[in-house]
Amino acid sequence: MDNSQTLHGVTTWSNLIGPEKVKTWAHDGGVTERENIKNNVPGNTLKDVALLSAVGSAINGGTSFVQNPVELPDPDMAPPIYLWAGAPSPEYFGATKYQGTPEENSQMMRAAMRFMGASQVGFAELGENEKKLIFTRHARIPKNIVFEAVDKGYETSDKFVIPDKPMWVISISIQMSKELFRQGRSILRTCGNGSRYYVWVGLQARAQAFLNGLGYQGLGYPFRFWGLMPSIADAVLTGLAETSRNSNVCISPEYGTVVGYFSMLTDLPLAPTKPIDAGIFRFCHTCRKCADACPVQAISHDSEPSWDIPRSALSPNAEPAWTTGGKKVFHRDDPLCFTTWQPPFCGVCMGTCVF
Repeated sequence: MDNSQTLHGVTTWSNLIGPEKVKTWAHDGGVTERENIKNNVPGNTLKDVALLSAVGSAINGGTSFVQNPVELPDPDMAPPIYLWAGAPSPEYFGATKYQGTPEENSQMMRAAMRFMGASQVGFAELGENEKKLIFTRHARIPKNIVFEAVDKGYETSDKFVIPDKPMWVISISIQMSKELFRQGRSILRTCGNGSRYYVWVGLQARAQAFLNGLGYQGLGYPFRFWGLMPSIADAVLTGLAETSRNSNVCISPEYGTVVGYFSMLTDLPLAPTKPIDAGIFRFCHTCRKCADACPVQAISHDSEPSWDIPRSALSPNAEPAWTTGGKKVFHRDDPLCFTTWQPPFCGVCMGTCVF
């Protein structure tokens, strides 16, 4: 069977009804869509079209700091099915940017991102204190991360630029397989850990397209594993999780430790979600199950968390440059833990946790 002859083929529809009728058909569809957006027809609003754009957003090639609105043909000549490469701006449809209250925007983003693959979504304002969490330089891409007095974020050969204006943090959790994390030091456990990243690649691209379609911008991970700020910090800040005895792991009341966390920045006004106290971190003060199970004993057995960062048992003469101060936690010996980050890898602490 010649699949190019189906109605999804490039020229089949034109050959069937003639090129002039195709133009009329496309024109009528474009006009109808613009009128529906203008009149807020239920199921055909700017939000709905932006979501359609997001569903078909290009996700090949990993993540990107910025996803720009796509350029498309004249909207009066576009067929109804065409938004499969990203999202155009509202101006493309003769519309202005979407306007909603921060509470409405938060409900919309949570619903949209859960539809796209997120398990949970939280929000925070990027105030002066929260800006201290933004990295100054990216982990893998040799570029600085800076704030500038611009309206839109952008990227150059040597920097990622965040607009120095009101911005908000979107924190995203992606549940992973607890059963795989209970396989001990094994490649299967590592499969479970990797699952969050292929979900995140598509989710970020779709979320950025959705925001573009609404007239806003989403600044995401320049590289799929590393973003603009520590994901555990924003997960705790937005109430998705509490910190734990392992300072590099946070715990969700719903999903426990086996969750991947990611974040984005946006200029869409959002209503912050508050940090939580479900008693999890307090429980960690007396539960040392993960510390006992750690094969290299990298997790603290102390009774109380501390502001002071201890030196690594692996390199006791080196300053602990691998982490930063300003947080009262049970500090993990990260270099010692890192010795297990090769086959068969590790993650015993997360699989052992009672949550």
